[in-house]
Amino acid sequence: MSALWGAVWGAIGGATVEILQLSGDIKAKRGWPWKGLPHGPWPDVVAILLRIAGGSALASAAAASGQFVEAFGPFGFGAAAPLLIEKITGSVTPTVEPPAVEPPGLPEAGGDDTA
Repeated sequence: MSALWGAVWGAIGGATVEILQLSGDIKAKRGWPWKGLPHGPWPDVVAILLRIAGGSALASAAAASGQFVEAFGPFGFGAAAPLLIEKITGSVTPTVEPPAVEPPGLPEAGGDDTA
């Protein structure tokens, strides 16, 4: 399978996951999940497009290396791209807020420097 067709099937796999997720969100909220948010649907749209692009890129790379003969392989790679990348790199999903860091030079909490 060519890298181009791997990318196409990977994008379809990633899009399928996003469609199912959006469907569940719509059912859970009984309406649009972004209703009432200040930026509307645009952050979700960007996240979905990035997810599809990532799945497409991963499936394309695997197809270019001769890993697939049929469409189900790159479809699965596109669907599982975030998990596969996390396992390959050993990374974790970044948090929105960085961890709190105490400024240098302050005494530790609970310590009494007056004694």
